Amino acid sequence: MTLHTPNHWEGVAQAALTQRKHNAATGRSALVRLTQTSINNNCFNCRADLRLLLREFGIDVDVLKRGEKINKPAKLLNAINMTKDIEVRFYRTAKRGEKRMSIGNIKTIGLKDGDLLFFFETRDGKNQTLCIQNLTQLGKVMEATKQLTS
Repeated sequence: MTLHTPNHWEGVAQAALTQRKHNAATGRSALVRLTQTSINNNCFNCRADLRLLLREFGIDVDVLKRGEKINKPAKLLNAINMTKDIEVRFYRTAKRGEKRMSIGNIKTIGLKDGDLLFFFETRDGKNQTLCIQNLTQLGKVMEATKQLTS
């Protein structure tokens, strides 16, 4: 049984691009596409949309000094809304000062090459939580569910 179709993934990609454009100005969410190299090295570029979201948490990666790091607890949501507590590290590289991030235990939490991660914040009163949803995994479950109910 095939869990996805090309049309489905085009829809996911279009939704993600629309969401990125909509939220780029508000700083409420960000998207990160994983590659095998980024997973192997556990090192991702901390792009502008993600840095904007982090400012909601009082983290300004742009002002970090070379070699400086900030750890932030986060929740990784899987496709059936189960959460796993993880730690995300934001830093600037010591040599060139590049803005980067890494996700703790990335190799053991089921993330794969090509996965699209959706970073967003949730608020419960005064409490803020950084959340990460794997949109690729969610899309596969939704497609499988649709096929089962058809």
